[in-house]
Amino acid sequence: MELDKIQTVNLRDQKFLEELTQQVDDYVRWDKTFLAWKLFLKIKEIFEKDSGGVNNKLINKYIYLLRRLKFLALPLLSDEETINLFEKDLAFAWQLDSFTDEESYDFNQKLKYKLTSVLLWERDEFKIRLINAMKNNQQRISSESIELGSGHQVAPTMANWLKDYIDRIGIDTDTLKQTNYLINSLNTKKLTDDERSILRQVIHLYEKLKISSATPEGIEEDLVYIDKNGQMKILHNGQFINFQDLNKK
Repeated sequence: MELDKIQTVNLRDQKFLEELTQQVDDYVRWDKTFLAWKLFLKIKEIFEKDSGGVNNKLINKYIYLLRRLKFLALPLLSDEETINLFEKDLAFAWQLDSFTDEESYDFNQKLKYKLTSVLLWERDEFKIRLINAMKNNQQRISSESIELGSGHQVAPTMANWLKDYIDRIGIDTDTLKQTNYLINSLNTKKLTDDERSILRQVIHLYEKLKISSATPEGIEEDLVYIDKNGQMKILHNGQFINFQDLNKK
């Protein structure tokens, strides 16, 4: 399927849907970010113009493919599109039917690339906006209602789970507190393994975004320097690593 030849198509054509599915699978498998972005824009435009009369089953399949493309193209989204994704559809990144283990989709790496496109002195403010978007996200990430500190039952949305986590753990936290919350908290005891995995990713992302990009732990770029012994080292994901060791990885 050649992008420049996709002009008008029949969304009710099963053959086109099959070809599009194969194309999306290929882009995800080989991490073709730019091509995914171009295909997303093209299919989104066609879908918005010509989805009338398409049955719900087919519409859901196209929406699923568009979501896969959009998450793959995350580094190329505008700041506002990224905020919208965090507020409306973030949980898709970790749901079981979104990406397979064989595809090895890495949301955190995609977000890292997106953050490096934001000016360093504006990045912390952007991170705060992402956190606020997560706190407003109404996607359900588990099946059963949860009980907030006030004692009333609420929907298990990302927003409510983050509220529960913050209320019970507080602002200052560490890995041990996070693990204890995920396993022993009143609400998390009811989670399935898959639901707990999604919540773990949400909490990890929330805590990561809290770290300032002006600190060694929070900066997204890899920085190279020479230590006093003349050894080349790289600041990578908040850790100082010998250049030779990084090459071995």
